[in-house]
Amino acid sequence: MRVPSPHHDLGPNSPWFAKDDGKRLAHDRELVAQHYPQLLYEIKEQQPVTLRGPMLFVSDSGIIAGVAVRIDFPDRYPAFEPIAYDGENRFPADLERHILKDGRCCLWLPARWRWKPFDPGALLAFLDEVALFFDRQLVYDAMGRRKWPGGEYPHGQAGYIEFLEEALVIDRSKLAALAPALLDQVRPERNDPCPCGSGRKFKR
Repeated sequence: MRVPSPHHDLGPNSPWFAKDDGKRLAHDRELVAQHYPQLLYEIKEQQPVTLRGPMLFVSDSGIIAGVAVRIDFPDRYPAFEPIAYDGENRFPADLERHILKDGRCCLWLPARWRWKPFDPGALLAFLDEVALFFDRQLVYDAMGRRKWPGGEYPHGQAGYIEFLEEALVIDRSKLAALAPALLDQVRPERNDPCPCGSGRKFKR
């Protein structure tokens, strides 16, 4: 494995892990070593930085299950969150399980983005979310795959509709009336009546 050194930090086109004298990578490595020591970094030329290895889960009866995971870091990390994958395709790619066809894990609705790029503990919080995601996969199988064991939004447009109902605290009929404005299909003036029928101005 190639270890970044300060001379790699040559300018804006240098890889993220070499910037700031590699401090972000060093800090993240300490977090991983302390909390997820089975996960190991892979840093190769012209490839994304990757964390790879098993996450271990212990049942109440003491049975240990290992789930292989792969975490890819985008070129613009930490501005953008890592991407988690089912490392060995242990679970079926299925939207009911929130696993996409390429094995990518759908951890949250993008509108509910939880990644905090400037938080020193961001990677640890992300890995905890990945661990919870795969723990739910195991529980889902153990419970006969009847109901996903955790909060979730539907995929696609339905998920965003549900999110907007919660965020705007309005029912679906009002949301349908607002949809053209939210989707920028119509553009009411600021002082026009709101399409939701509340009688208030659109700007409110």
